[in-house]
Amino acid sequence: MVLLYQRRENDLAKIFYQKRLLGHKKIKMQTREEVFETLKKVIANSASAEEITEQTTLENDWGLDSIDILYLSYECEKEFQITISDEEVEKLTTVGDLLNIICSKLAHKSSY
Repeated sequence: MVLLYQRRENDLAKIFYQKRLLGHKKIKMQTREEVFETLKKVIANSASAEEITEQTTLENDWGLDSIDILYLSYECEKEFQITISDEEVEKLTTVGDLLNIICSKLAHKSSY
């Protein structure tokens, strides 16, 4: 688990460094459906999920434990270039919860 946190911190540092090098560019706002389609691809690569809906529960439907959910959030951070706090990760129960967090982070990011 410590290794996963270290890896997450290293990737976040890289993202921060890249932002400083590239400057703050205006980000194209994605629709919720576009974000959901991208999220489905991330989930398909990270978890053995057959059907992905917003109502799908991470623990009950897919059997993900806390480390699996942490890894999934880490993959989402990389894909969408956002930061999801540990408190937000602990509250994740459904794919819809994750989608809501990502959309709110992207909306906030695009407003700069």
